[in-house]
Amino acid sequence: MKRLIPACLGSLLMLSATAQAGDIYSTLTPYKAEDCKPVVDDYLEKHSIDLDKITRTEYVTNYVNGSDHGEVKEYEAWTSFSTCTGNLVIRMNEACFIQADYATSECKSKGLPKR
Repeated sequence: MKRLIPACLGSLLMLSATAQAGDIYSTLTPYKAEDCKPVVDDYLEKHSIDLDKITRTEYVTNYVNGSDHGEVKEYEAWTSFSTCTGNLVIRMNEACFIQADYATSECKSKGLPKR
């Protein structure tokens, strides 16, 4: 029992330090694609994308497969701009971690990824 208490305290301290790190992911509990909005907003800010040129962002849930452990989902954010006919697509896993990003069609602008 005496060995168990220090191990538990060490785990609690590690969890506390992780939560205090200010990581955007520590504040998320994604149940649907729209819950990834803070990650998408952070991406747009970090890539210096002009928010005034964004006309809308649509969130999509892709069901990859089902298993004995439940459904596996991926999320996408499709951002449209007033300056082009394409979109910026940000693909994320179920925990909202960005897996890929790309621009569709002729959408090319400062900060947008090149395909």
